[in-house]
Amino acid sequence: MAEGVDFEFTLKETYPVREYTTQYDQDDFSFVNHLAESEGIFYYFVHSPTRHKVVFADSNPFFAKRDQVIEYKSDTGFVADYPVIKRFDIGMSSCTTEASFRNYNFSTMKIPEGNAQGNQSNKLNKAQEIALEAYDYPSRHSLKGEGNRLSKIEIERLRASQVLAEAESDVVGLHADVFITLEGHPLKDTEKPWLVQEIRHVGKQPAVLEAFGDTNTANSSTRASQLYKYFNYPRSEALQFPLEDFNQGYRNVFILSPQDVPYRPKKLHLKPKVLGAQTAIVCGPAGEEIYCDEYGRVKIQCHWDRLGNYDENSSDWVRVRSNWAHKGYGAIAVPRVGMEVLIEYEEGDPDFPMITGALHNGVNKVPYELPAHKTKSVFKTSSSKGGVGSNEFRIEDKAGEEQIFVQAQKDFDQLTKNNHTIEVKNNSHLQVQNEHSETIVKNRYTKNCAEEHHLTQLDRKTQILQNDYKEMALSEHTTVGTIKTTEAGMEIHLKAGMQCVVDGGLSLTLKAGGQHIVLNPAGIWMTMPVWTGGVPMEGTPAVPLVPLTKSKAVEAVSAPIVSLKPYTQNTNNLKFHFKDNHQVPYANTAYIAYLPDGSTQQGVTDKDGYTSIFYSDDPQGIDIHLLIDNEGESMSNTLALQGSNNIQFQLKDDDEVPYANTPYIAYFEDGASLKGTTDDNGYTKVFNTIGEQKIDIHLDIGNVGKEEIA
Repeated sequence: MAEGVDFEFTLKETYPVREYTTQYDQDDFSFVNHLAESEGIFYYFVHSPTRHKVVFADSNPFFAKRDQVIEYKSDTGFVADYPVIKRFDIGMSSCTTEASFRNYNFSTMKIPEGNAQGNQSNKLNKAQEIALEAYDYPSRHSLKGEGNRLSKIEIERLRASQVLAEAESDVVGLHADVFITLEGHPLKDTEKPWLVQEIRHVGKQPAVLEAFGDTNTANSSTRASQLYKYFNYPRSEALQFPLEDFNQGYRNVFILSPQDVPYRPKKLHLKPKVLGAQTAIVCGPAGEEIYCDEYGRVKIQCHWDRLGNYDENSSDWVRVRSNWAHKGYGAIAVPRVGMEVLIEYEEGDPDFPMITGALHNGVNKVPYELPAHKTKSVFKTSSSKGGVGSNEFRIEDKAGEEQIFVQAQKDFDQLTKNNHTIEVKNNSHLQVQNEHSETIVKNRYTKNCAEEHHLTQLDRKTQILQNDYKEMALSEHTTVGTIKTTEAGMEIHLKAGMQCVVDGGLSLTLKAGGQHIVLNPAGIWMTMPVWTGGVPMEGTPAVPLVPLTKSKAVEAVSAPIVSLKPYTQNTNNLKFHFKDNHQVPYANTAYIAYLPDGSTQQGVTDKDGYTSIFYSDDPQGIDIHLLIDNEGESMSNTLALQGSNNIQFQLKDDDEVPYANTPYIAYFEDGASLKGTTDDNGYTKVFNTIGEQKIDIHLDIGNVGKEEIA
């Protein structure tokens, strides 16, 4: 309240505290009236010779009562000996019987609704009322109970004028907001307290009293009732003094309502609406760059606000519009302190602003100078706190310079839950200032259609936990600056098709079986004489497996990131031995090993039918299939497999001429491959498969006539 105003609250109800209320485009008097009317609170004045007081109340019992009963005497033209009510007309109107309010609660996504019904306001209205409902949205309540309270106030407000009375009197001392009691009226139901809602006083004093004599008391002032004017608001123009022949003295005319009808003030001071959008500045506590609540709402200060300090108390929390919002997903960009934002209001209500955008200005300038960079579309952030650095996503649409630029100020993480395909039509560059690591759970396939250049400036450390296969179509050249050491656990086999040269420089030493041969400039030295005869030992032949092409690669599947486990003592070293039903070893026979982790390993048995060594913690989980290139049985490491198929292909050109003596490669559906050469009639070897399996045959026409290397 204004300073120096004496006031008092005599309230029956307890009212909820409002989170925030805006005084916009209203003077103080209109603002206070609007708040009181919206809650059904009325006020009246108590006057005394020494002080005046404003009393706020919300229930009829808080009105004062006149102790003296006022007599009713119909105005028949006779002079009364004392002040009386000369006319008392009663009127009734049809009123709303039910009020309903509806609102939306964004925090629960529910729509609480409240309603209240009104009873017969007075015994004077005996007729059955028509069901009439007043419905309003939004009512700005968040709970159903609050909606019911507001609906009760509204129905009482709408029915407060259902029964009204208009009276004329010469009773001095009457004023609004007081109950009076009437007696002597023909209708006995009127002899009860009536609340004076409004009153108009008129007094006349002519210059010469004798000019009129006692005409005022001799003539009748009976006229038609004016009640029909009072059921609608405002009443200021309707409440007129009715006596045209009144020339001197004092008269009053007033409007009354029954005591049993709750009085609620009419909504005459409506909340102003905000017409159109406005801009505001995002605010927060000192030192904060981003200040929001759990819903991403922020605080703002409007430009018309002269009392705010651009801090966390400048407004209530304001919701922020997003292009995409749902449960647990969507888009969010919290406006930061100091930003200029665009504000719109729900139904123009200044208490419910919403941020719908942000604007650059002369201080908060654009990321790139305009119009010089008008072809750029940019989303750029600023590191918080401090603003040193930024993340950025930029699109350049200038013809001939099109670009998509992404910058991560620190980390850049990507997750692809299925396939990830990248195609680069020209060059691709990767530069890593520190370390680079990759983990591939299953197979990796790399194809270079031209040269490959690799430079490692320090050590290179390579560990292969199983086999290493390499095949060079022409030459292999290796130069080692000082020392080269090679160690095999069981065998090293060197084979040259035409010539093998071992050059030891100054010295060459051969050691085996406790004996040695030394070749140096001094001669040839041996531990034993050289004997003729003997049988040469056959080494394991080299059978390099051809890497699969991209089209034959196993489909990529999503898998968790794993770490390589070092070899431990619990790991088993396994080698398998294969024999046919006659106990003859399957020597130099290709096989595929299916390992417990789902991977496969290809190889060829040695001359005694042994596989290479497998390292596994689960020896029972390794399954090995032999690939027989002639008619025979396909074996596993324990039992003969059932359901095998023998198939052979004949290859011809478009003129039905067989591709005779032509090298080919057969690709199996399970990832294996075999090389061979067609016979004189264009037939391949007989393939033995376990169950149905797709086989692709690729001819190597460029090598026709060359010896096949199995």
